[in-house]
Amino acid sequence: MRLSLGLVAIAAACGCGNDGIAGRPAARPPAPTPEAASVNRGIVAHRGASAEAPENTLAALARAWQLGAESCEIDVRVTHDGHVVLVHDETLARTSGGTSSLVVAEATLAELRAVDVGAWKHARYRGERVPTLGEALDATPPGRMLFVEVKTGAADAAIVARAVLAADPRRRGATLALQAYDADTLAAVAARLPGVDAYWTVDAPADADGRPLPYPAEVVRAAVDRGFAGLAVDQRGADDAFVAAVAAAGLRLDVWTVNDADGIQAWRRRGARWIETDHPELARQEQE
Repeated sequence: MRLSLGLVAIAAACGCGNDGIAGRPAARPPAPTPEAASVNRGIVAHRGASAEAPENTLAALARAWQLGAESCEIDVRVTHDGHVVLVHDETLARTSGGTSSLVVAEATLAELRAVDVGAWKHARYRGERVPTLGEALDATPPGRMLFVEVKTGAADAAIVARAVLAADPRRRGATLALQAYDADTLAAVAARLPGVDAYWTVDAPADADGRPLPYPAEVVRAAVDRGFAGLAVDQRGADDAFVAAVAAAGLRLDVWTVNDADGIQAWRRRGARWIETDHPELARQEQE
């Protein structure tokens, strides 16, 4: 659910569930490659290297790390049997290229794992499966950060938090941050994960034709009131006044989705701490 600009409330929840998969080895951080010799600071691979690889898969994450992205952003939902998995939408329709219409919240982990979510993208990704949050956390290399965007409601906050703690990448020198459109959910998960920064994801307001308008200052005030560390916003609505207000409030700014090299350079100059992109290779080329 996406949160309107005026809604700001906090909720709480507790934990359950195990994110692991019996009989399946945990994903490993990718081996260092020449491409990843230097971390490209501030670059967030949106759902992994999602222009090249199927989004929210271990393949997309591995490629992003190889390209030097400082962070990856993933989306998580909870299955019918209490597992936390990487899926953006409520169903697998788009994720599977139209081969499955399973509803994530109504399906078991085994049912979701039976679906090939890579072949539609390219033959080399045939056999790619929906990963669990635990696998994604295990695959986050030391020195990198994973943004976990929670797509379900506050009632699932405990399950998500418990899955994070079960495979906490901070023990290996990686870091973690949270995102959510729903402020209640974000606050509920963050309350159970001390030391993990929370970024409130907010859509830009729009005119009658759907064109983005500048964000109002009330968004910044609401984020400060909630104790959030930052805001994750649509770059098209982040004008200079809003960017300045975010900085003045001591918040960190995450902008999405910037898919051109000039735009990445421009947002670096404007002081965005995080720049989400489907094309982390563009930022690497910028350094060459």
